[in-house]
Amino acid sequence: MEEWTPIFMLPNLDLGETAEGGIVAIAHPSDPRLTDVAFRHPEFAQFVGRFKDAFGVRLTPYVLMLRSDAAPQFFDLSALLAFRDAVAVTTVTHARAQELTHPRGWQLMYGDYFQCYPWMLAKDWSDLIAHSPSFGGVHELAKFNGQGNPSLPIIHGRGIGDGPLIAELTTRWRSHFANPAEGKWEDVALFRSLNMAYHASLMPTVTGPLHYDIGRLVSLWVSAFEILVHPEGKEEANRDKVFDLLERVEWQSPKSQARLYETGSRKRPVLRTLASSLYNRLNDVRNDYLHGNAVTGESLVVRPRNRGIYEFAAPLYRAALATFLNLKVPTKDAAYSAETEYLAHFINQRREFEDPRRAVEDGLLTALLAEDLYTR
Repeated sequence: MEEWTPIFMLPNLDLGETAEGGIVAIAHPSDPRLTDVAFRHPEFAQFVGRFKDAFGVRLTPYVLMLRSDAAPQFFDLSALLAFRDAVAVTTVTHARAQELTHPRGWQLMYGDYFQCYPWMLAKDWSDLIAHSPSFGGVHELAKFNGQGNPSLPIIHGRGIGDGPLIAELTTRWRSHFANPAEGKWEDVALFRSLNMAYHASLMPTVTGPLHYDIGRLVSLWVSAFEILVHPEGKEEANRDKVFDLLERVEWQSPKSQARLYETGSRKRPVLRTLASSLYNRLNDVRNDYLHGNAVTGESLVVRPRNRGIYEFAAPLYRAALATFLNLKVPTKDAAYSAETEYLAHFINQRREFEDPRRAVEDGLLTALLAEDLYTR
């Protein structure tokens, strides 16, 4: 078996599966690569076994790990956290879309589940070391008592839920961080945007949020959109460039395709799609918060279903991201159309592509009142 190096513990996460990236993974506790590390290094098994929640219930952390023979640049913190960002944003955007159509509040809807623990075993598997912006330290393994985040309930996830998106992001990740100094601007923008989106996906606060907290996160989401469409150089990213991207999304429902909504300035309104209309609301809220303008409760709520405008940011970002990445539905090769095995594979591929895309579209459509909202 190839040797793998554990890098970070994620004690709050139960994704339901390993997030696989070829040379990198956020590994399920039962992943054979992790059990191999624990077999060869009993100190690691002891370390993993010392995590508990606030009431003493044992936690079984996921582990961000890298293949030991990976090129040195993949061990850089920026590369490792970029993979974390990609997995977290993919998971959260899908969960948020599902929550809009089937609200139950019991999904991985916050990026906090993917936060990395500051303490880790040293390279010689002896002491523990910690690095964070606030401190650095060394301590004994025998005295360690790992803690989960008390503001996060344990949620048993059912996987990332968006295979096509994470597959493309992982491909981009490997390509970009193989030689980041020569990376294309498009990839630089992509991973900067994903990092902003990850921080936008964190909980607004650990107690009941003020609307100021929501405004801060809306501001981060808008920034994630703007970074994604930045043209490089002296040109600027702005609302209209985000509109241009959203207007290229290939929607399936006529309600999503219809350009019926006034966007832009009041003096020169332009009719655009529901997606652009929702982004227009997010952008207005961002401007009001960051510029100190008066903010009313009405501006934060999408009528008539009384949804917070913040709730639409993540699925809307997924729609923009998929278009930016040029994700396309698989097409069937006519030469193999008669082969049952191939046809079954194609149908499964198409369903895996369509399900998360449809979840996003249906989620955004909940902003409408129509009784026949989900009929196509």
